[in-house]
Amino acid sequence: MITTNKTNQLPFIQKWSEKMNGSHKPMKEYEFSVTELLKEATAILLRRRHYDELECDIQDYADINAGTCVHESLEEFAKECGYIVEKELSYSFMVAGYQVTIYGKMDLYEPVDVELADIKNTKEATYNKNANGQDDEWQRQLIMYAALSYLINDRTWFNGVNGMSIQARITDLSIVKNAKNGESTDKWRLLHFDAPSTEQRNNEILRALDRIREVLALKDTPDEELPKCSDSYCWADVKYKIYKRKAKNSEEHNKTAVSGHANYPTLEDAEKGFADAGFTDDMYVIEKTGGEPIRCMYYCDVKNFCPHYKKLMESKNEIAES
Repeated sequence: MITTNKTNQLPFIQKWSEKMNGSHKPMKEYEFSVTELLKEATAILLRRRHYDELECDIQDYADINAGTCVHESLEEFAKECGYIVEKELSYSFMVAGYQVTIYGKMDLYEPVDVELADIKNTKEATYNKNANGQDDEWQRQLIMYAALSYLINDRTWFNGVNGMSIQARITDLSIVKNAKNGESTDKWRLLHFDAPSTEQRNNEILRALDRIREVLALKDTPDEELPKCSDSYCWADVKYKIYKRKAKNSEEHNKTAVSGHANYPTLEDAEKGFADAGFTDDMYVIEKTGGEPIRCMYYCDVKNFCPHYKKLMESKNEIAES
């Protein structure tokens, strides 16, 4: 990965960024990290293929690098409180004829209260999504650590899991705005999850193995033929709405969705709502709507190598020029 300094910050800032980013190495061909497996197959493959070509500016990594420093400092104090810190977890499976290894580094494990925890330096919107269940990546990550720990079952340190927590530090909190809106002004937030059941642990392992099978099946597929990531992964906030046609069998419909039928999260939900309401195809239509894919546009580090992002930008440019 190439570190750039496009805004000409002082040399020690660039050196700091290069050192921090140098600790993040790509996994070997048949090794997969827990956090990597939270991504979709195309994102995994593009990052692996183009890792040496990826550019990250020191501006892009300012919050991440600062967060890493806070993370390391907190872990030192966690050790004093009896936590096992940065425990490496590794377990091998046979998948599609290959021996693959799932690797993880668990932030914190408290062996007396048997609590598994992870430290996050995060934006408030990301915290809120995980807290209200709109996003489940944090919980899935913790469940995967728990699952690997149970599979390894090293009783010299592991006593089970009675609960899981995210200790979050909010990096973009607007105290004045939140106070005016009656929202939390806490910069430190603690998010608890129940201990995962055996079924949850097994399901998360199976989900990870399915992702690995997908990556292995696509490993020889050219970049331009890789599948598009899902709308939910891209944070596109896609909805399905039911509109009334302007006339019977008309191709055009009114711009306002039918009252009570404006926000279905999936096509299946919209089709059920359509049927339950007794609508007919000659008078009503289901349309997919949604915002921009936020992760793709602002957070994906492989977007410049993604054929789907390229098409998105070409489409946006055509609209802007018309």
